[in-house]
Amino acid sequence: MVKKESATNLALSQCWGRFREDNVSALFVDVHNKDTHQAAYIVGVSSPAFADLMIHETYEKDGMKGMRHINEVEIPAGGHVMLKPGGYHVMASQPKQVKVGDNIEVAFKLSNGHEVKTQCVMKPFSAQSYSN
Repeated sequence: MVKKESATNLALSQCWGRFREDNVSALFVDVHNKDTHQAAYIVGVSSPAFADLMIHETYEKDGMKGMRHINEVEIPAGGHVMLKPGGYHVMASQPKQVKVGDNIEVAFKLSNGHEVKTQCVMKPFSAQSYSN
């Protein structure tokens, strides 16, 4: 199967992060695929604000929760996927002059080579959602 998608068919909203200056931070975002015929695939993330970003998912096995790196997140045709605490999320390490309250640029790389950029607001690590 050939994966292809148009960058203009993805809408990103409510991007936010849990920031930890001395440790790994986490980024979250709502992703909507406006193309009703073709799935989209996020295969990477980058930002000038962090040296290293990776897509992870939270999982549960035998009553224990953990996180693992994944290679892609599928956004179904006409669908919506929320990167959120306890699910898919972006792990961000080695911050470059970032602090709580900053809006940072984040680029989501698609399997066709395009990027979709958005601004993410950095919140305290105790934050539970975009709205608090």
